[in-house]
Amino acid sequence: MHSEMKIDAALAKLEAGKFSFQMVDAIKNHVRKLERELEVTRSLHASAVRELKLEEYANWRLESETKRLNARIHAILRANILTEKAYRKMAPIANETGRYVDASLKVAGAALERAVAVLKSGEIQAQLVGASAKLYQFFKANVFTEETFRELQRYAIKMGQYLRVFKEHAVTGVLKATAYLSNLRKTSA
Repeated sequence: MHSEMKIDAALAKLEAGKFSFQMVDAIKNHVRKLERELEVTRSLHASAVRELKLEEYANWRLESETKRLNARIHAILRANILTEKAYRKMAPIANETGRYVDASLKVAGAALERAVAVLKSGEIQAQLVGASAKLYQFFKANVFTEETFRELQRYAIKMGQYLRVFKEHAVTGVLKATAYLSNLRKTSA
């Protein structure tokens, strides 16, 4: 029989009221063994808690990424639906516009042919030469006096003022139209 006492025997002796140093050593050894096992269990528990937190964080990240990707997919699907609706509405308009373009080309082609024929005939050039000759005769017959020149100068000044106002209105109109088109592009994009 070996010299160390087993814990069951030591506890039985303690219960019986018997005391020995061997019994105390057996109980101390058993308590130390239990404390080591408890320390190992605590270490394993801390490691398990740490791993659980890491897994929860990884799950949270994956859930966030999934939500973000789902939102992008939803936006793409929504854009696809809107694009299909716009295409369905634009297809008949495009067909109709194509017909108008074809008709316009026929009309423009005929008008261009007539213009080329008139230019080739020399009719416009003759009219231009005739009008120039008449204008020359008018200026030759009506030599400008200083008084007529002053009157024409007043009209020219007035015309200049009107042209400046017209230019300001035109610039304002162009800026407004540009801003409107820019805003329209932004909202449609």
